Amino acid sequence: MKKKLGLTLLAFLLAIGVTACNSGSTGDSGNEGASGSQGAVKEVKIGSLHPLSGALAIDGQQMENAVKMAVDEVNEAGGIQSLGGAKVVLISGDSENKPEKGVSEVQRMAREGVVGIVGTYTSAVTLAATQEAEKQKIPFVVDITVSNEVTERGFKYTFRIQPNAKLMSENFLSYFKELNESTGNQLKTAVIVHEESGFGSGIAS
Repeated sequence: MKKKLGLTLLAFLLAIGVTACNSGSTGDSGNEGASGSQGAVKEVKIGSLHPLSGALAIDGQQMENAVKMAVDEVNEAGGIQSLGGAKVVLISGDSENKPEKGVSEVQRMAREGVVGIVGTYTSAVTLAATQEAEKQKIPFVVDITVSNEVTERGFKYTFRIQPNAKLMSENFLSYFKELNESTGNQLKTAVIVHEESGFGSGIAS
């Protein structure tokens, strides 16, 4: 499952990155995300930003490993065929689950010339990191973050592959309806127990 997610993220990110390489877009940093002479791209850099240390390190490292597996699979298959076999180079970043750290890591990745970033797991970090990526004009593929606000700010460079809090809540409610119909019961009241975080509060509200 994690490998499949990693491949999905990488495919999306590379599609955006290849477009950027072909168009010559480099972002505000002035660094090119694809190195090599004109017409002969040798490598394409992408960023992976997750909490690799701290309380959420286990989850973050699993997501990082999924991205690494996907990168290895692409490279072992001959690289990016539409760019003449260019290799994918992964630039990893540790958000430490801190918004300010997420921002500084995006800035570092911009300096290193990534053509896109995937991340970041928690809503607070994602909101801050995607805002910085927007400034840098770097495509950012959000993997796991439920905050509705992520894709409601009119950003051009932010993309999401997971349902937001609103959609997840609607799915939960539809389940209760199906449960009533299948059991013949008429449940009218539900108690919501959630953690006080962007994830828990976002879905509960």
